[in-house]
Amino acid sequence: MKEFGQKAAQSRHSHQIRSEREKTRREDQLRAKSDVKRRSAQSWIICEEKISSELDKLRRPKSDLRSTEAKQRNQI
Repeated sequence: MKEFGQKAAQSRHSHQIRSEREKTRREDQLRAKSDVKRRSAQSWIICEEKISSELDKLRRPKSDLRSTEAKQRNQI
């Protein structure tokens, strides 16, 4: 009977270890998914900022653009 109790305890312990591994694996997957979403959002923000900047340049009157270009050349 003692042997049966030891096997049951070992089985519970094995189950507990498997459960912990599964929990860790799921947490890692969720963290990886979250990281991908965050990087994707950051990429979109950068793209939107670039597009906005380009649109602002296109909306400016040509005279403003020429003076801005001249200022940029003088800074170099």
